[in-house]
Amino acid sequence: MRSKKKIIQINIPTAWNELTDRQLFRLAAVMYSSKSGKALYVAVWMILVNVRWWQFRKMGKNLRILSEVPMWDLAESFGYIFTNRNLTRFPNGIRDNSGHLHFPPQVALGDLTIEEYALAVDLHDMFMENKDTEYLQMIAAILYSPLGLGRRALDRSALPHLSDSFSKVPKEQLFAISLALSGSRAAIENRFKKAFERKTPTAEKLDRPAKPKQSLAEVIRAMTQGDLSKYKEICHVNVYVFMAQFQQDIVTAKENKLKSRNAK
Repeated sequence: MRSKKKIIQINIPTAWNELTDRQLFRLAAVMYSSKSGKALYVAVWMILVNVRWWQFRKMGKNLRILSEVPMWDLAESFGYIFTNRNLTRFPNGIRDNSGHLHFPPQVALGDLTIEEYALAVDLHDMFMENKDTEYLQMIAAILYSPLGLGRRALDRSALPHLSDSFSKVPKEQLFAISLALSGSRAAIENRFKKAFERKTPTAEKLDRPAKPKQSLAEVIRAMTQGDLSKYKEICHVNVYVFMAQFQQDIVTAKENKLKSRNAK
């Protein structure tokens, strides 16, 4: 007779947003480490089951599970960690160098202006390119506000000073902010797909130099047509309101172009 598979019931988070801040910080540290293969999967598993170093009994139980069940079978229960990084909840408990607690932005950056979002995204692209955590410190200064004072308006001239005040924030916390920003950016781009459409190049265009990608900051400047007062006004628009209008403008422009072509 074929032996029955042993059934093991363990509760672990089933989505990124279900992770506790502690799990998120530990997971971020692992994801940005040099771990790979089975070592990476084991580290992720131990974080998700929330084993702490002094919990020897719980530690022993999970080590026994790892010895009895193939890791690749266990990995099916947390595959989303690697395939669907849709974290949109930013961690709490971020303190600056003076120990002052800061509160995070809303889920999926719902309370950011388009200027704040555009700057944070540009800085994050720079971080992903060279892995300099100073960019993450600046992002933290943009996204987080002192507890009890409400969201502060973005002041680009004060940003270097504000980012310096986050220089002692542990790297795993900065990495967690990075993961949340990536997930929130993906959520925004998925919601406004027409605004982020990527054209598939034709065979003729493949041999031509690629045009540089237009940043959101450049889009904002183009929309103002050199009008400084209009620029300041647009910069303070909520990111979701801006993206909805931007997407509608793209749709309208395409429809008008099609009508013009058909009229000829």
